[in-house]
Amino acid sequence: MELIREVLPSAHRIGALANETDPFAKPFLAQTGSAARSVAWRWNRIMSRPSEPLEPVFKTIADKRIDAVIIQGSMLSKEFAELALNHRCRLSR
Repeated sequence: MELIREVLPSAHRIGALANETDPFAKPFLAQTGSAARSVAWRWNRIMSRPSEPLEPVFKTIADKRIDAVIIQGSMLSKEFAELALNHRCRLSR
């Protein structure tokens, strides 16, 4: 959260993208949600599976007007990075 605050000081809507099939998704979401609330940011949980198309994830990010996204490590892929660049998203991991 500190990195997001430094890079995007105007950010106040944060998304946390978690892998629905990963057993570590629950603690990841709990930690990111707690951290976002501690700095009074709006926090949005975004669930997906690595096997699902990623385009709907970016639609959700745009629809909710999310300023920054924290991505669970098991969701990172070349396709995700390419889509993020195409959508001009700022990513944090």
